[in-house]
Amino acid sequence: MTQLHEASSVGDLPSLEEGLKAGLDPNEPDIHWGSRTPLHVACASGHKKIVYVLLQAGAFPDSLTNVGWTPAHFAAEGGHAQCLQLLITAGCNITATDQYGDTARTIAARHNHQECVKMIDEI
Repeated sequence: MTQLHEASSVGDLPSLEEGLKAGLDPNEPDIHWGSRTPLHVACASGHKKIVYVLLQAGAFPDSLTNVGWTPAHFAAEGGHAQCLQLLITAGCNITATDQYGDTARTIAARHNHQECVKMIDEI
């Protein structure tokens, strides 16, 4: 796990910014965590400030894990509507499907995160 992954998982904004200033890649996949990028990790954890900074630093809003999950899938699974909104604003492909055909909306509905479902439906 890289410094950016660690900072993204715990919401450590100073450490994230330090790593980005040092030139660490915001799109580096962690092969030990299913090829999750720091953005995937931040969305799964619901750290909206981290998501915002990563997107501003050039993180790809549609990066894929080894099972085809985008950051939006992780935000939807956790019911993190503010993170999902940041991804939508950044132009993510909200209809992207994983290897099982699930979209972020499917995942949000499965976990009964109605705010996320409604947000996606209104696009």
